[in-house]
Amino acid sequence: MTTSVDYSTRPSVLRSDSLTRTFGWGKSQNKMERKSVLIVGSGMMGCGIASCALLAGNDTILYDVYAEALGRAVERTKQNIDELAEQELCTQEQADAAMERIHVEPDLEKACASAKVVIEAVFEKLELKQEMFEKLDALLPVEVPILSNTSGLRITDIAARTKRPEGRLPAVCPDDGGRPHGI
Repeated sequence: MTTSVDYSTRPSVLRSDSLTRTFGWGKSQNKMERKSVLIVGSGMMGCGIASCALLAGNDTILYDVYAEALGRAVERTKQNIDELAEQELCTQEQADAAMERIHVEPDLEKACASAKVVIEAVFEKLELKQEMFEKLDALLPVEVPILSNTSGLRITDIAARTKRPEGRLPAVCPDDGGRPHGI
């Protein structure tokens, strides 16, 4: 029999204290408190990443360029989390609490306003990822990390249009355990 896992206490790059230790980011200098994980792209990968962020105890915002996709994304994320509860990988109470922390925002500027970290999960097309990184770079203070869920593109190519200092744009690579990598 499998025992429930308390994801809020497991080491995770999505936990606030892990972000500070791993990347050296502290509190934002902005007056608004940054407390949310922003997932840009609400497809299969975006929903999976959102599920992890929610179970790690984070307020999580889903953004998609197609606003009508956001309702489906919340349902897909709920299905992911419910499956984990059914498999006893988290409790039903943890699953319910996680779903209370999910938010959707069809406006990218508003979505960025409270983000402590952004994880880009759009289609695996270089031009599209570059455009999104460029938009995010313009909307976010430099201390807010922008991560990419990419499996075949170089993060330096994706980040080529940003003004971020070198080494501040890690990538999340699913094929090596999801560990973040700086440039």
